[in-house]
Amino acid sequence: MRSDDEECQRRVADVLPSSPMDLVLRYRGPLAATGSVKEKHDIRRTLHPQLLELCNQEPLFKKATSSSAALPRGVLKGREVEVPRPLQELFFLVELGGFHFVPLISRPHELACSLDILFLRRGRPGAIVHGGDIDNRLKTLFDALRMPHDAGELRGVTPGAPDERTTPQMPREHGAARAGHPDVLLLDIGIQLTASPVLEVERVQVDQQSHDPAA
Repeated sequence: MRSDDEECQRRVADVLPSSPMDLVLRYRGPLAATGSVKEKHDIRRTLHPQLLELCNQEPLFKKATSSSAALPRGVLKGREVEVPRPLQELFFLVELGGFHFVPLISRPHELACSLDILFLRRGRPGAIVHGGDIDNRLKTLFDALRMPHDAGELRGVTPGAPDERTTPQMPREHGAARAGHPDVLLLDIGIQLTASPVLEVERVQVDQQSHDPAA
């Protein structure tokens, strides 16, 4: 007999596109090798309007913009999020540090993504490898793309609205006044969303059953 969680994961597999879904986020601004809490959260605020637009236009993510009261609550336990069982919805809300986080790609639903990042920086050809620690700059970006693991990763940062999840904001320091600064980077972040191997197996099984004349 299929468990409730397996049934929910099957429904998730059904709504995912048959081929990987591609999207691109664009970031223009500083990217420090040792990014502070504020610098990482500024990146989140810069990317947030693009993610909100994605949710408004893409049916798969539409429910992520539901009111806070309509989404199930997740609770952080270390680096994992505990969500209500059995799983009923694709999205859930986590309250942390006064913010409302709604992960679009999460482990409870066995979703995965790959990143393809175009990293552009002003300077002479080849100078990018001497312009700072690229590995740690990318770690700053990865930290900003994920949900914080604890309130300490939001220390000193406060929401600009009761539910900042639905209020796009752009930090002032990323404006045109700094566009020519050598530390300002342009990143094109290509994201490919796929079902995990578990969900792909589920999809194959479901497709086979739906085309079996004896079923």
